Amino acid sequence: MTKQTILYLFDPLCGWCYSVSGGMAKLAETADVKLVPTGLFSRDKIMSPDWSEHAWENDQRIARLTGLPFSEAYRRNILQQPTNFNSFTLVQALTAVQATEPDRELEALRACQKARYEDGLDTAKLDVLAEVLRQIGCTQAAEILTNLAAETQAKQRIADGANLAQQFGVSSVPFAVRQTESGWAQIVSNSLG
Repeated sequence: MTKQTILYLFDPLCGWCYSVSGGMAKLAETADVKLVPTGLFSRDKIMSPDWSEHAWENDQRIARLTGLPFSEAYRRNILQQPTNFNSFTLVQALTAVQATEPDRELEALRACQKARYEDGLDTAKLDVLAEVLRQIGCTQAAEILTNLAAETQAKQRIADGANLAQQFGVSSVPFAVRQTESGWAQIVSNSLG
């Protein structure tokens, strides 16, 4: 029997996307979940005190609703530092996984989210991402992470994801749809928690 296809529009730096990571993993047990990065946060933005406070308030709300951890190490090392809030390198890492072990891309996303929100690692840095990929055994992806091809493919994925978001009329993530006989049907994100 063919697995049902699910398109998961997301951004790796979106806290709300982190909040549905468990639900997406559960769906992936019985469906073919395709990750579609939209590029929502794929532009350089240096963490400022105002942005940091906004992000932390959002994160605390997500934590209260879901029970997911947002550690003090994350707050101290990421939010309270002038780090670059740009998801492009994360998309590049996921694209390297997609090119080498496509069935592990969702697992890699979850590992990167854990590294950021729980371990307080700056996942906007390629060397940090390469280490995260090595730790979960995606060594081939870690090796090609900095190749021009991975960067070019990541840019194309973001462009394709942005186009798809526009087609669905989506301006925020997470957003998931399942393929049905009559077309695409939205999956309500609060059912993914």
